[in-house]
Amino acid sequence: MSREATLGLPFEAAGARQYVPDAGHVIIAVAAVSFASVGMTSGLPMPVALANAVVMTAVSAIALALMDRIELALWGLVPLLAIVRWEPAPVDFMVVALFVALVSRGEILGRAPHPLALVAATLFVTSNLLALVFAVDVGRGIAHAATTVHLMLLAYVSYLLAVRGHEHGERAYIAASLALVAMTIATLLGAPFAEALRYDDERVQGLFKDPNVYGPFVLPAVTLLMLGFGPRTALARAVLIGTLAIPVAASQSRGALLAFGVAAAAVGAVAVFRRWRPALGVAVGIGTLAVAGLFAYAIVSADSTSHALLEEQAYDANRFAAQDAALTYLADHPFTVGVGPGNARDVLGTVNDIHETYLRILVETGPLGLIGLALLIALALSPLRVARPAAAAWAAAIVGFLAVGLFIDIFHWRHFWAAAAIGMAAATSVRAR
Repeated sequence: MSREATLGLPFEAAGARQYVPDAGHVIIAVAAVSFASVGMTSGLPMPVALANAVVMTAVSAIALALMDRIELALWGLVPLLAIVRWEPAPVDFMVVALFVALVSRGEILGRAPHPLALVAATLFVTSNLLALVFAVDVGRGIAHAATTVHLMLLAYVSYLLAVRGHEHGERAYIAASLALVAMTIATLLGAPFAEALRYDDERVQGLFKDPNVYGPFVLPAVTLLMLGFGPRTALARAVLIGTLAIPVAASQSRGALLAFGVAAAAVGAVAVFRRWRPALGVAVGIGTLAVAGLFAYAIVSADSTSHALLEEQAYDANRFAAQDAALTYLADHPFTVGVGPGNARDVLGTVNDIHETYLRILVETGPLGLIGLALLIALALSPLRVARPAAAAWAAAIVGFLAVGLFIDIFHWRHFWAAAAIGMAAATSVRAR
């Protein structure tokens, strides 16, 4: 089995001593960006917080620039994707530090983005700028547009690292997801910090802002395991997949359940097309267990709060009302260039934002923004053309995320952009061989 198909940490292989200095650099970088994030969110005077952020990000950038194998920084970047309770999150400073480090090493201009990625980025920037002209809340629009630009930078940095060693991104994502499982189990067992990781008495959100984001995070790890990445035996991988279902269940997120099912179906379809029999067997097994689990869930929990989540909720009415208002607005303004990034609720006068990715992009940034999103999706799904399980696994996870996007706004999910970038890197490295 190839080295990509092992779950071992990068420091466990023969000759591991050469990686020890790089591991130290990653630890320093993560610690520095964590201090930067804490300083920005701890109520310090803004000049002090900004000075701290600049200094800590510079320390992180220097540590990363001195690495021998900078792709090992994925072991710092990927786990930080699961720590996004506050803004700016540590991963945001990590992205800036990595970009500075890559520039200082002369690696930015050495590998240009995919042409479609450049077109998509141009469309995103153009559509946001045009829509800002009509924004009711310009400040919110600028912040929303800046977030989009930052996520494009996150994707580019992730791609540059993963194209040098995408297996580190795959291992790091599985490790981060298993850490999320451990945190979830501790929360459910009433650990001292459990209250801080709960959304309410029924649902867990971890270090995310919402259970609907927390639950689907593990999806790429699930699809990687389904397609053979990880332990050598199918039984061991099946156990890990079952373990990764714990955060999905603890989130009690219908979107997470949908993503899990759609991604498993995508893996099954790829396995049939590629004639990957072991992966097909795992997909069928998971599908059978999922159906059985749903029946058991419906019978056992008929009177529980969890069961009520399967029924229409009050916030569903607000969500659908916002979507109806958006469709009405588009019918009345067919030639709109967008109401402004992040401005849909103000313009539509609804209680909630539009919890539908594609409709929200169209309303807020117009047709140009939607075309940019379509190009991004095409790029994220392009690894399906490569006959390599790990590359297809990232794309299958993206299919699951896109399904959730019909009911939840996923456009600013950091792990969505990172998964798309690492999957493209995995496919690109295969084509280059």
